[in-house]
Amino acid sequence: MKPEEKQAKLNQELLDAAENGNIAEVERLIVAGAMVDAVNEYGQTPLHLAAWNGHTDIVSALIVVRADVNAVDEDVQTPLHLAAINGHTAIVESLLKAGADVNAKDAGGKTPLHLTAWNGHTDTVNALLAGKANVNAQDTYGQTPLHLAAKYGGSKTLEALIIAKGADLNIKDNEGKTALDIAKDVSDTFYNKFIDVLANLINETSKAETFAMGNHPRLGQGSLLHSLDTYLIKEIVNKAAPARMTLGNIPEGLHHKAVEKQLEELQKNVGPHASKVTKERSGTPPPPSRG
Repeated sequence: MKPEEKQAKLNQELLDAAENGNIAEVERLIVAGAMVDAVNEYGQTPLHLAAWNGHTDIVSALIVVRADVNAVDEDVQTPLHLAAINGHTAIVESLLKAGADVNAKDAGGKTPLHLTAWNGHTDTVNALLAGKANVNAQDTYGQTPLHLAAKYGGSKTLEALIIAKGADLNIKDNEGKTALDIAKDVSDTFYNKFIDVLANLINETSKAETFAMGNHPRLGQGSLLHSLDTYLIKEIVNKAAPARMTLGNIPEGLHHKAVEKQLEELQKNVGPHASKVTKERSGTPPPPSRG
């Protein structure tokens, strides 16, 4: 067998072993001289294949022998993209520690955070955010990770994005749609989940002092309610206010004409209950509106 044929055989065997999760074979082939950054017909390296399939031990072994953590395949995706798609959080963390580019963009302009938010992997979203992922990165369609979470990811991923780094609710995609618009397009169920997430965040009265204008660590720069349109404010406050928010306890930074008007209406509808500031959760649902 010619040397180049022998090398090609070793490389293919390493690709197969990495894909199939055979750590003993991976280690043997590396010692035998297989190229750790060999590629298959899709431009994928052994590290791509191990990351995609969730083989944590093989990813670690390849990192030790200096496999390229930022190698790109034919779709311009790195091993981090592939681990993020499938929610392999431990692998994401290992790759980041080894120097993977957390904000690398694929052929469609998507970062690993876009892809994991799209698939609803909350733990992986948080791992990427901890690694300084850009929560407001836009792909070639102008969509942020929050747009994709709103359409596909479910409320837990939405909350992780909003809470962790203050995803901007007002960014519009190339069609002029915000993440809230996207959620509404999908279904009323998705839209209501989105509104619920925002209402739940506002309901955290233990954090009320941090809601001051432009100074909320969980909702980003600027006041959330101050920046949204009147219709959305009405929906969010309708959900949050009966249990927690009144003109008396709403933080000064959130005072906004549309908010105040909605709260006044709520006070009329639910009577004295709306102005009662509860300091503990009673587990009792808010009184129904009589209007």
